[in-house]
Amino acid sequence: MMRNAEKISGKVRLSTIFAIRARSLQSKAFPDRGQWSSFVPGNVTWCVLRLRPAPVRSEIPMKKIEAIIRHYKLEEVKNALTAKNILGMTVTEVRGFGRQKGHKETYRGAEYTVDFMPKVKIEIVVGDDVVETVLQTITAAARTGSVGDGKIFVTPIAEVIRIRTGETGAGAI
Repeated sequence: MMRNAEKISGKVRLSTIFAIRARSLQSKAFPDRGQWSSFVPGNVTWCVLRLRPAPVRSEIPMKKIEAIIRHYKLEEVKNALTAKNILGMTVTEVRGFGRQKGHKETYRGAEYTVDFMPKVKIEIVVGDDVVETVLQTITAAARTGSVGDGKIFVTPIAEVIRIRTGETGAGAI
């Protein structure tokens, strides 16, 4: 069957070619992995599939660390991370509640319940080798010892691409 496919395609074999027998196939492209096209020699339909190699994934595992902390602790956390040579972070102002469940405020004699507490979310992507350092640094700098100090979430990252250069993996961090 492979020889038939090579004869039918009539092209130099630059990549892996598979041929399968099929009925009423149309040409279709798969931009991420390759393309297939159909040929009808006589009364038999053949499908030739040309595959490109899969893109190389990063060899260095990476993690995304999301820390939700009190807004007035942001500067302390940033300075502590910079002192440990951890550079680059994204900061977002967020609102939410957990065990703290908001609080009551008085404005012009009227009492209001504030359900969502203002917090700051810090996002940092680092290699697996420095995750523990980052976690310990954020925890030490953001801790006040009372309810509402925040949370830290760690998730795996499959790939990072620097848009300007196209660099991928840990080098793009």
